[in-house]
Amino acid sequence: MAPKKDLSQLAYTYLIDQLTEKELEPGNLIEPRDVARKLEISISPVNKALHLLAHEGFVKIIPRKGSFVANSNPSSLVDQMMLREAIECQAARIYCGSPVQKNRERLIQIAENLEKTPASYQEHWKYEIEYHSLLVSLSGCSSLIRSFKNNIRLSFFLSINIYYEEGGDRQSHLELTHRLAASSPTKAEKLIREHLRSGKPAFLKDLQLVEGKSWEKI
Repeated sequence: MAPKKDLSQLAYTYLIDQLTEKELEPGNLIEPRDVARKLEISISPVNKALHLLAHEGFVKIIPRKGSFVANSNPSSLVDQMMLREAIECQAARIYCGSPVQKNRERLIQIAENLEKTPASYQEHWKYEIEYHSLLVSLSGCSSLIRSFKNNIRLSFFLSINIYYEEGGDRQSHLELTHRLAASSPTKAEKLIREHLRSGKPAFLKDLQLVEGKSWEKI
């Protein structure tokens, strides 16, 4: 059994894995006692983990009814995409140039794995998260790193439960790595914004129907 201080984190990690591996899907009821029994812990740390997941947007807690996996909808996904762009653009202004040059080998290794994996595979998403998490970490800003970690997890959860067809060509992560290594803050911000918006025209066009979520306004 895990140390007491780790029990809520144990439950949180277990539930996150269940959500991102689609073992738990939107609308599913999460039974705290079942989770506690599975992990061989008490129900209290499970409830603590569920409240944190509710705060982050993964779970909806309905009094006297229980905890349910939150529904995925295009509006929520666009909110997270906009937030991701804001975080990554600011981080890019900090890490461009030397930090990218020093970590170029690792970034290229991840980019090569990413680009040879079909976009429809969950493994592709894992490489995408690893690549961009490394970039943001190079900013050295704990608030940006923490915000990105929360954002990308929720974005992944929403994306795997919303089926859409990507349109246009996604810009190369290899090319992005080389260009960020020799960029000014202003140029790096522009590169990241263009990269994040590439490959999504068909999806974003559909989202213009979502009130107040026009991508072109930002």
